[in-house]
Amino acid sequence: MINIFVGIAQNQVDIHQNLIKQLGKENEYNILVTSELITYDNEMFQKVISSGRSFNNNATTNIERLESIIYKTRHYKKIVKQLYDYKKVKDITLYFCYIEDILTNHLFFYFNKNIKAIVVEDGTLNYYNHTIKNISKLTFTLKTLIAYLYGVKIKKYKGHSSGVDYDKVECQYVRLPNSAISVKKSKQLEIEKVEVNNFSNSVLIIGQEPLEDHIGENEYYRQIVYLLTKIKELKGYNSLDKIYYKPHRNGKNINRELLNSIIKNIVFLDSNTPLENMYINELKSKYIFGFKSSAAINIYMRLTEESRRKLKFNMLLTKDDALKALFVKLNFNILHL
Repeated sequence: MINIFVGIAQNQVDIHQNLIKQLGKENEYNILVTSELITYDNEMFQKVISSGRSFNNNATTNIERLESIIYKTRHYKKIVKQLYDYKKVKDITLYFCYIEDILTNHLFFYFNKNIKAIVVEDGTLNYYNHTIKNISKLTFTLKTLIAYLYGVKIKKYKGHSSGVDYDKVECQYVRLPNSAISVKKSKQLEIEKVEVNNFSNSVLIIGQEPLEDHIGENEYYRQIVYLLTKIKELKGYNSLDKIYYKPHRNGKNINRELLNSIIKNIVFLDSNTPLENMYINELKSKYIFGFKSSAAINIYMRLTEESRRKLKFNMLLTKDDALKALFVKLNFNILHL
């Protein structure tokens, strides 16, 4: 059995490694496709294909977005070339997170006609109806054209952006299978629970910089200011030890001067370490604030029931947000402008 695991972000690779253990696939031929900055367990994979230092997207202009697509596609072509020996293998499975990306789209639709597929959770995507209609037509057209020019053909997909609606997808592994899109195909992604007793008297703000592209700069910063205002309204605000801000790996860089003009001495966490790991091992903040953050869900799922009850999760959502029901189900405090 050949298993190809596509993990272009650290949290994706971490989940793949957990899934290999969960499914008992340590002795199968596992191939990891990733970038050069990602860390992984060598013992889990018989072959590792890495190209490009990072596939994070921090573009702020249309030119930079175009350059980002070209950069990724150039490295994706190198990856596909290194996978050539597996194009006609009969017993092969692709583990991936979504088919919007050029690499996973190509591997899913065109790489090997025998390929089976397993969707693996990545963020909140698996919990609401996200389709190609949610993606900029211009962006997907550019991706299609550039991919074609580099010989990495992609397809305009149908159904959910995870790919779970296609027959070749056997199932999807998610943290909350009963709340996911396509419940019938959803299986439990096993997460080891951790008990935390010594929570720190601090606040963790989970950034959601990609949101700015969807709602515009003015509205995004209006929401950021509101979130910071709610933090300052905490009863124990003046006695807080620290306030942390973890930027999202994608999206424009946050205006740090603006944030520090409202709350002084914010500690910005510039690290590629998945936030849930950083939280469990270091931060342990008593208060968590954010938007529709998958990192908040990941932290929640890593903790025991007793530990969860000691935390205060606060999510800023629009009143008609598709993920509102999920956060309510988890007993998160919902904030509205």
